[in-house]
Amino acid sequence: MPLQVKVIIPGGVLLDTTADTVVVPGSQGDFQVFPGHLPLFTALQPGLLFLDEKGKRRVAVFGGVAEVLDDQVTLLAENAEIGEKVDVERAMRARERAQQRLEKAQRDENIDINRARAALRRALLRLQATGTKIE
Repeated sequence: MPLQVKVIIPGGVLLDTTADTVVVPGSQGDFQVFPGHLPLFTALQPGLLFLDEKGKRRVAVFGGVAEVLDDQVTLLAENAEIGEKVDVERAMRARERAQQRLEKAQRDENIDINRARAALRRALLRLQATGTKIE
């Protein structure tokens, strides 16, 4: 019996599907869920949600909480994006802008380095969700 997987973001249900297995980016590290998993509630860290074997489907998750209960995996995410729907060119441009801001931050104390690092992490995560090779 497959798992029922639901990803909910502030705008509504992003994903409602089934999967044989799921890898979740938990706050203490990634963990894998199979049917029959014990109940679990945990915080999420920004990372990739992998659905099915070999991560055929990926979702970039940007924090939140996850619950595993009765073969149901529910993520209440601060934000999330399905890998197949990510605009790769836009994510590449965001990565470039964030890298430029980080370089400039070394010379300009008015640039918020933590904000630039967070923007870079988000852009890289979006690209990873698409399966794009990152140089």
